[in-house]
Amino acid sequence: MKRLKDIGEFGLIERIRKRLRPCPGCIKGIGDDAAVLVSKREEFMLLTTDSLVEGVHFKKGDNPKAIGRKAISVSISDIAAMGGEPQYCTTSIGAPGDMSLNKIDNIFSGILQRAKEFKVAIVGGDTVRSKNLIINTALIGKVERKSLVTRDGARVNDIIFLSGRVGGSSCLKRHLNFRPHLEESRFLVKNFRINSMIDLSDGLFSDLCKLCKESNVGAVIYEELIPFNKDVNLTSALYEGEDFKLLFTVAPDMAKKVSAIYDYRFFPIGHIQDKRFGLKLVGKGPNREEVSLADKSFKHFR
Repeated sequence: MKRLKDIGEFGLIERIRKRLRPCPGCIKGIGDDAAVLVSKREEFMLLTTDSLVEGVHFKKGDNPKAIGRKAISVSISDIAAMGGEPQYCTTSIGAPGDMSLNKIDNIFSGILQRAKEFKVAIVGGDTVRSKNLIINTALIGKVERKSLVTRDGARVNDIIFLSGRVGGSSCLKRHLNFRPHLEESRFLVKNFRINSMIDLSDGLFSDLCKLCKESNVGAVIYEELIPFNKDVNLTSALYEGEDFKLLFTVAPDMAKKVSAIYDYRFFPIGHIQDKRFGLKLVGKGPNREEVSLADKSFKHFR
């Protein structure tokens, strides 16, 4: 009998996805950073949810306010990856009965602080007893129909960009203190035709794979162009998750304009290619060797 660890997180998602049927009013369901639902004539509703678990997404001794900020920030980042704006949030917390009220208050203070920054209204939630601390956020947002960006729009020859530096998120605690790139996303969709976009929650390699799978394409990225954080190596930049930067693609004729933006720093790291060529990395060595990337990213249930 197969177990959950045999198929992993993405195998489970695909297993569930196959059982679902199209429904009226749902433009995009499983397979993107947020569900896209029919709303007003000129805009769509966005819906996303995220769960953070003690021991997986944060440690017991981490700063409670930082945990709270992260809990809502991951969902704001999902809305940003769709080109939208967050509006309303429900927050559910599972905690042991002996947890101090001061810690709970500080977690919620972190949530409220980040919600205020991004003009998100906390409108409800749930509380339950659990062995370890668990926080779930469900976020509703909106996006103009003309601004919606999904994972499945990448085209051959598109230039691949990152909205910031990657790697070292866990060892340097960046995963607790990141700021969602919502402002960058809104700037991009208002000024350019963005063909596809995803936020980096599982790592550069893993999330580029997801985008390529949804778009039915392959990709080439260049080691010398990947923007590493300081004191980070290539393996960390490629495979370490929770960077929460935006990875997006644009047509070649727009790439120079995107690269030249003064107010933000967008890094071109490669281009989209035909699916049959797969996902490749071109090294920095004198021979600029091209290699197929292996999947070394973190996986739930393994």
